[in-house]
Amino acid sequence: MYAYGILEELNKNESLSPWDKIDRLVEFYVDRILNNLPFHNIMYQESATNYRSDEIKNKVITIKMRNLDQITKIIADGQQKKLFRQVDIPMTVGTIMGTISSYTQSRSYSCLILALQENVNDETYRQRLAVRLKSHLKQLLRAHLDIRNEVDPQ
Repeated sequence: MYAYGILEELNKNESLSPWDKIDRLVEFYVDRILNNLPFHNIMYQESATNYRSDEIKNKVITIKMRNLDQITKIIADGQQKKLFRQVDIPMTVGTIMGTISSYTQSRSYSCLILALQENVNDETYRQRLAVRLKSHLKQLLRAHLDIRNEVDPQ
């Protein structure tokens, strides 16, 4: 299933709290990227070169905007329920994706941070990185979104 479909299903699931949805969102993106690393590396490199093809650029942007729309709904639901504070949602999504990309684009650096040998097998590498990324991103989003951390803009 495409990310959009999974995010859409997550939005429709009324048995989950907005916090549960955020946790599942993190789990989904970390697992999806780490389990499809060659594809995501190509997409990252393509976007970093400002896309060689307008057709690819437009398709990628369309996909990202559809996914952003679903994530916006999750965060808006938490805001309506007075659990989440007002945040810049596209920047919040960029923070999630940027953090994941920062560690998936440099295996040497990630292995150093994870105290792994660079030649460790891919499964061990992905598992260790996934645990750290998920934990960090969930903590980060709790601090970032929690309405109790609302800052009075001046």
